[in-house]
Amino acid sequence: YFTAGIGGGPNNDPVESHGLLGSIQAAPSFLTTGIVSGGSLVTGAIAPNEWVAIKGSGLSSTTGSWQVTGTTLPTQVNGVGVTVNGEAAPVSFVSNTQINFLAPAGVQPGTAQIVTTNNGLTSTAVQATVSSIAPSFFTIGTANGINYVAATHAIGTLIGPAGLIPGATTTAASPGETIVLYGTGFGATLTPAPVNRVVSSPLQLPVTPTIVIDGIVSNVTFAGLTGPGLYQFNVVVPPKLPQVTCWS
Repeated sequence: YFTAGIGGGPNNDPVESHGLLGSIQAAPSFLTTGIVSGGSLVTGAIAPNEWVAIKGSGLSSTTGSWQVTGTTLPTQVNGVGVTVNGEAAPVSFVSNTQINFLAPAGVQPGTAQIVTTNNGLTSTAVQATVSSIAPSFFTIGTANGINYVAATHAIGTLIGPAGLIPGATTTAASPGETIVLYGTGFGATLTPAPVNRVVSSPLQLPVTPTIVIDGIVSNVTFAGLTGPGLYQFNVVVPPKLPQVTCWS
């Protein structure tokens, strides 16, 4: 930022009789290696309807999150936006070093050009690989070098070892219990997901994925899209297992 007290002009005003506040900032910048899965936070291919994070610099002059009103998802937060092959993508979070966006439902496998804008400043186009699926689970924390997948009991309480999240109660899942796992990037649904709009009802995946817990194939009773970029899996913990707290 800079300031100055200017004067002069057609009225020959005294020097420093006016105030000026301005700012200088670079255009947003990021690399292909800074495009990561919103679930695993690992660099790789992105998929339609997947939450993606961009890590870079100068991405936004402010920090903010989206405010969703009605059924339309915002494609800008605080004047910051993302396009994928020229199509505006929903944006949920912005900061100087990170943008979270939802890959458009109609983006085709192959190569995509991703561009960010920050209040009129535009990044160079960065290339990303697009795949039909790029599955990953969301995580809720790390303890002793183990990543804990976002999972809940049927009543909505969190699954994990005690003390995983400060101020939150986390408990183990029991054998035979139906639990809920959450992920992103699991691909197209039987009924196409709405473009840039809220998911009003669950949309089932055409093929139920295989989910393995501690080497045992588990019974998946539901697999589908339940929110923008959010895939839900209802899974029965194998009866022969002891209590379970995490999947890495």
